[in-house]
Order: sequence, then structure tokens, then C-alpha cells
Amino acid sequence: MTSSSKKARALVGALVATMALFAVSAASASASVPAQWVNPGSIVASGSLTLKQNGANEKVCTAKTNVGSAINAEGMGAMILETPSWGAVEFSCPGGSLLLYLSGSTNFETNYFVAVPATGSSSLFSPYGTYTSDAYNVNWTNASGTTASTLNFSSTKFGHNAGGSITASGNLTVKRGTGANITLTH
Repeated sequence: MTSSSKKARALVGALVATMALFAVSAASASASVPAQWVNPGSIVASGSLTLKQNGANEKVCTAKTNVGSAINAEGMGAMILETPSWGAVEFSCPGGSLLLYLSGSTNFETNYFVAVPATGSSSLFSPYGTYTSDAYNVNWTNASGTTASTLNFSSTKFGHNAGGSITASGNLTVKRGTGANITLTH
């Protein structure tokens, strides 16, 4: 074997090894890792979500703001229960109320998100009647300066009933019960 073919072989071997290293790095970069709260404590969500059933029958629902009153174990009102267990938010909607569970794990992949598993409950209430929750992910944007963190829903399917799928779009502002910002890190 000539010296130039040995060099070419070594160069090809180095290129293959480099490509394999990049492939492993890319695969591990896309894997979800747990995220931690920077400043845990009670969390309050506020804002509105636009609901649709089967892509129609739009209803704008606003998080209830009775956080100054007693919050029951279901997390009624705008209060989300103590982290890391989360809880639920109750919304006022035309034609009824919505109880949206946000119990899930906080994660980071290319962005932060909350992975909410299905509860298996078929008696959650919505303006479309009772519904069964589905597993879903909702994106989290960390606070920056005076801007609070947000949960970002983008046609997120969170449940269904006999009438079909129920989705939510919009952003919920998320702060500590004291009004301070809360953020995630990984």
C-alpha cells in the first residue's frame, strides 16, 4: 500500500469517526432532559385560552382569579398547586367553565415544556360538556426582566368527549403566588 493511500484511508477513518461523534452529539442533544425550578413555590396562572372543539365552536376562556380565597385540593381558581406537583386551573367560559389539569413534568429539549399525562378522568368539565383528558405538551417560555414566564398553547389537544377533540390556543402568564417571576433551568 502506498503512502498516499494510507493517508487517504486514515483521513476517511477520521472523517467517519468525526461523523459518528456528531451523530451521537446530535442524538443526545435532541433527547428530553428534566428541568428544575429556579425558585419553587406556589404558582399562579392568569390569562385567556381560546378553545375549539373539532376546530370550530370557538370559546374564549379566562383563568379565574380567586387566588385570595381558599383553594381546594383540585386547585380551583387561577392557583396552580405547589411545585413540582402542579395542579389545575379553572377558567370562566361562555356556556360554562373549564378545569384544565397541568400536573406534569418539566422538561427541556430544544425549549422548555411541561409534559402533562392523561388523567384517565372522564368527568372534567368544559364549556362543551364533560371531557376526558389526553396527554399533551405545553411550551414554557422563561421570564425575562419584567416579562413573566408563559405557558404557550398552540392548538394543543388536551381532551376529548363525544363531540370530538378539544384544543386550546393562547398564552398563560405564570408567576409565583407572591407575584415574583418563576423560571426553569436544566
